[in-house]
Amino acid sequence: MSSQRINESLKNLNENYIFPFFWQHNEDDQTLINEIHAIYDSGIRALCAESRDYVGFGTDCWWHTMTVILEECKKLGMKVWLLDDETFPSGKGAGCFIDKPELAACGITERHADIVGPVKDGAMMSSWEMEEGDKLIACLACERVVYEEKLTGRVIDLTDNVKDGMVYFDLPEGGWRIMFLYKTRSGLAPWARKYADMFCDESTDLFIESIYEEHYKRFGEYFGNTFVGFFSDEPLFVNGTAQTNGIPELGEKYTHFPWRDEFVDKLNPKFDGKFIECLPALWYELGNVTSKVRFEFMDMLSKRYSENFCWKVGNWCREHGVMYIGHVIEDFDQHAKTCAGAGHYFRALDGQDMGGIDTVLGQTIPGMTNYITAVPCSYDVSDPDFFHFTLPKLAPSHSHIQPLKKGRAMCEIYGAYGWVEGLRMMKWMTDMFLVRGVNHYVPHAFSPKFPDQDCPPHFYCYGTHPQFTKFKILMGYMNRMCHIINGGKHVAKAALHYHAEAEWSSKNYTPMDKPARLLTENQLDFDIVPTDYIENCTFNGNKMVINGEEFSCMIFPYSEYLPLNTLKAAARLRDNGVSVIFIDDFPKGASDAPDMDISNLVGTKRNVMFSMAQEELVNYMRSSGKWDIKPESYQHYLRYYHYKHENTDIYMFTNEGIHEKIDTNITINGFDGGDFAIYDALENKAYRSHSNNGNIHLEIEPYNSIVYVFGELPEGIPYLKEYEKVGEIALDESYEVSTKLEQDKEFKHYKSINKLVNMTGKDELPRFAGHILYEKTVNIDCKCDEKRYVLDLGKVGESATVLVNGQHCGDKIAPPYRFDITDALVKGENKLEIIVSTHYGYELRDMRSKYILFEPMGLLGDVKINVLK
Repeated sequence: MSSQRINESLKNLNENYIFPFFWQHNEDDQTLINEIHAIYDSGIRALCAESRDYVGFGTDCWWHTMTVILEECKKLGMKVWLLDDETFPSGKGAGCFIDKPELAACGITERHADIVGPVKDGAMMSSWEMEEGDKLIACLACERVVYEEKLTGRVIDLTDNVKDGMVYFDLPEGGWRIMFLYKTRSGLAPWARKYADMFCDESTDLFIESIYEEHYKRFGEYFGNTFVGFFSDEPLFVNGTAQTNGIPELGEKYTHFPWRDEFVDKLNPKFDGKFIECLPALWYELGNVTSKVRFEFMDMLSKRYSENFCWKVGNWCREHGVMYIGHVIEDFDQHAKTCAGAGHYFRALDGQDMGGIDTVLGQTIPGMTNYITAVPCSYDVSDPDFFHFTLPKLAPSHSHIQPLKKGRAMCEIYGAYGWVEGLRMMKWMTDMFLVRGVNHYVPHAFSPKFPDQDCPPHFYCYGTHPQFTKFKILMGYMNRMCHIINGGKHVAKAALHYHAEAEWSSKNYTPMDKPARLLTENQLDFDIVPTDYIENCTFNGNKMVINGEEFSCMIFPYSEYLPLNTLKAAARLRDNGVSVIFIDDFPKGASDAPDMDISNLVGTKRNVMFSMAQEELVNYMRSSGKWDIKPESYQHYLRYYHYKHENTDIYMFTNEGIHEKIDTNITINGFDGGDFAIYDALENKAYRSHSNNGNIHLEIEPYNSIVYVFGELPEGIPYLKEYEKVGEIALDESYEVSTKLEQDKEFKHYKSINKLVNMTGKDELPRFAGHILYEKTVNIDCKCDEKRYVLDLGKVGESATVLVNGQHCGDKIAPPYRFDITDALVKGENKLEIIVSTHYGYELRDMRSKYILFEPMGLLGDVKINVLK
């Protein structure tokens, strides 16, 4: 049955899609076992063990720790993943490169001096070494452009004229930059000097031997059953990690780039055997070869990384019956850069079994969709265009277009936001990534050390975290939602071109972040697709087909230059009737063929290939039928995700706002009316509804999501009953208030109040983290069997439990804080108990929490009982 997955979720028979980091710092066996059981009690059935500066990683004590973890998880039926190094970032190989420096990463940089010609029998000092061991690759005289720090493209190789610390030359008239290119490790941070050379076969082999083979040797019996795979965390190129002037970029002087001597032989054929003379283009404009040099260099680096590291490690894992997953650093488009990046997001992860990303360090904060915000990391700010609109689409896009991924997209989530991050924020963040298609999660983190100031929040804290008992509510929701957006196909009309090649080719380009935001805020879904996948697409009518996903149009953000294979791929789409849209203008040329006339490849072809201003894109998509859902009015915070299982279409809708309810009618392309189902995965309830004309009413509160199901519907679900508010019982603000810590057995009376206040305000309990109990008696004069009585707590900080007459009426981890108390109410006096649980922020006040609003805690109201009929 096509709706089988929703039926399974309704019965809590869904599979597990969650494997949180489980940090290791040499704890004793019982502490480890307690923490594993805490993970299990959260409704999670897997974990990812991570050495978090474990002393003795790879020695007998580590093997004992892993044995304890594997054996306990085996008993519980849990799965185990392992972060593949002694500490992140992956690539250190537990110190295996310390004694093998020839296999460690290396780089290239430039130093220069400027002179004016003509010069006869001139000389300059050539000893520009930055440290011992630096090797001169080339000395080049590059002609300067007048008044600009650019080079004309005329280069004279002086390398053979270097002798005894001097270089000798004759030079013609004009300005000349004498460039000294050095192979060096001076651009590497101290830790990076003992890091794998991702472009060296022997280096990757040693990494695999030191980590993967050693674990297989000892735990091979668990591989493919209890032990399911390895996680690479942020492997990178490492060049420029010692630089302090921001992210190293192409076209910036003194920048360090990755280097191996063999690169010259690899690239010489593309430059008539003169690649060395073209190298200055990495740092300065060098006439019309600039784009070609930068593109070819980055193209070679990213492909070499993919083949030599990611695919090699991934193939080893699959040959040994396990999976290989992880992510690279994506932040601020580093996914397409060197240094902390790996050159090309898709190539860097092609060899893995899931698409992967992370959200950490305050990068995605509720309510900050329209603002650049301060964050506690090296780049100081979070740009929502990237972190809210591009980042969450990278992993799902990869999972959709590559068969190896099997639709699996993973996000490492919640980490390093600070103790101020509670379940409400986590729920918002979960929805943000679910509605973009992420369907596997690595919550960050379970730490058996408390208090642990390493990138909180943590979830258990020796059983002291006030919200831990409700953490399983969020995990249950996450697992149910992941279950229904696995095993089928994502549906989107548009493909958005991945901008890596555009960035490499020219500084004059538009990142995909801008159109990604425009499309998302107008409910026009898309996948991000790189050239590598467009080239191999097939066609179904006038649609591009990649791994079974069909796209009606291909959108290219503006690029001054694109490589020839990209332009040819665009022309092939055009010739097969796929709409090809270039934002703002067509490219001027091919980056790797600068002298080629490309007019036969790109240019206006009526109704098929054209350029348009970015602001015209939405109207074009809507008017040409390239849309899936359409609200009757603009909905800035409405997000959706369309997923298909055989004859069932699933639509997830999310309100990404934090203040206003979404209340609108929507049209779904192709739905003319009939029955459909509404599934509330948080409450795990489903209802049948009906539309006569295809219009569907959508109401979503802030912090909330809902799932609509069309086609084959879940079995045995009742019709949705519509209730009207017919009355309201206002509850006064007088309560008896008591408090307790999570580890306390009993509440202790705090005070009587006549007005609800912020319980963590400056005059109350400003360092409190725990549970706050509000008690009062409520008189119900008349109770009617035909009516429903819904307690609305109003604003709450932050999760809530309600008991009426001792009967548990529910738990809420996010707004709206409404509880159906009908069955617990009696005529006359009723005892009302409201327990509000806080996050840990007010007590622990860690550094990362400085960047996030501390909202008021406790019951804040207005509290009332809505009477419905």
